[in-house]
Amino acid sequence: MDVRQQRIYDSGLGRKRSRHLPGERKAGSGKSTLMKHLSSHAKIKNLLRKWAEKALLKETGYSLNKPLTFVQIYFWYLGIDLQRSEEGLLRSVLFQILSASRVLVPIAAADRWKSARDAINATDPWEIDSHLAELRTSLDQVAECTSDRRFAFFVDRLDEYKADHHGLVQLLQSLARNPDFKFCVSSRPWNAFVNAFGSQEDVFVLEDLTRGDIRNYVRARLAKHISNRPRLESLCSEVVTKAQGVFLWVTLTVRSLLEGLDENDNILRRRLDELPSDLG
Repeated sequence: MDVRQQRIYDSGLGRKRSRHLPGERKAGSGKSTLMKHLSSHAKIKNLLRKWAEKALLKETGYSLNKPLTFVQIYFWYLGIDLQRSEEGLLRSVLFQILSASRVLVPIAAADRWKSARDAINATDPWEIDSHLAELRTSLDQVAECTSDRRFAFFVDRLDEYKADHHGLVQLLQSLARNPDFKFCVSSRPWNAFVNAFGSQEDVFVLEDLTRGDIRNYVRARLAKHISNRPRLESLCSEVVTKAQGVFLWVTLTVRSLLEGLDENDNILRRRLDELPSDLG
């Protein structure tokens, strides 16, 4: 494990308060890959389990060994409406929390719980409609109470949430006040998320972590064909800067540069300048 990995794994996970650890960068930089890696990595799980074991009972101050549940939310703007809407977010979060901690069901949905108990012997089907206000109230009730377990939320692609981004920020911040909740979120650097989370010490920019690897890749590919060291380093720096952390863009760009290596330096740089900076 290198220093960069250690910094990510230790950042915020051992603290008492719930924190956000956003990874911000442009599309294609590997945010989702990193989020999946973090949510399944053994050290992350161990650190979060230690955090769950340190839960304190407010009334007595005694330590509680609470079980840990992972809640994973992945927004996708190309998916169905529930994969990018507020309703889908609320339903997914509530389902994962209540499935793990059923003692919260009567608190989260008191009226529905009573109706279900009253109708347990009824023959008519129980109609369930989706109401945003009710979903919001249910989640508020859950966030305000003390659970029998702790929850680690991994929320990917905040920028692909189709509703109000400021409303999403407020929801996450509200949930994060619960000492049994801890968050790791990722997003492109949209203003709503940068303004809300950008000043926190646990924020990291993915491009900062991958810059060295991208430089090594570009240098290794071009060094076989460019003997002039200053020219090589200059091209490497330009590619790394334009890449903004997107490996696929780097691969395609290096391939184009290798095809034009027989041309003079000015033409080669013009080729680099003319390449689009975004895969879209």
